[in-house]
This record gives sequence, C-alpha cells and structure tokens, in this order.
Amino acid sequence: MIKQKATFTLSMDKRGELCEWIKRLQMSDGYCSNLKNIMDSKDAKLNNTKSHGFHVFMEILLPITFGSLLDNVLKILIKIS
Repeated sequence: MIKQKATFTLSMDKRGELCEWIKRLQMSDGYCSNLKNIMDSKDAKLNNTKSHGFHVFMEILLPITFGSLLDNVLKILIKIS
C-alpha cells in the first residue's frame, strides 16, 4: 500500500521556486547571514544554518507561508501551539 503525500508537501518544482525566492531575499547588513550562501538548490535545502540565521528564517519568513496553508492544516497548527 502506498501512502499519499500530505496536502502541505511541496513538489520538487515548488521547493526549487522557494529556494530561488530565498536566494533573492535581501536583508539589512549585519542582520543575519546571507541566506543565499546556505541554500542548496540541487536538493532544495538549507544547509549549515547558524542559529541566528535559522531563528530569523523561522520567526520572520516562515509565518508568511501561513497565509497560503489550507484551513484544515492551519487549524491543526493553531491547536498544537
């Protein structure tokens, strides 16, 4: 039996688009590390992220994505938090 992927799972194409968006982001000097340097476009992953850079990504950039989540996924995240 093959399990179906979750509705919020990104395809490799969408993950690539997200990586390109992150590469184009420009932050204030000294605010966080250059996210462009830690992106692995081949695998669509963030690599070697320092704690502050990851903190910036999680606290500031990730909430932007909550607006695009399906209601049933968002409700679950709200209940968990």
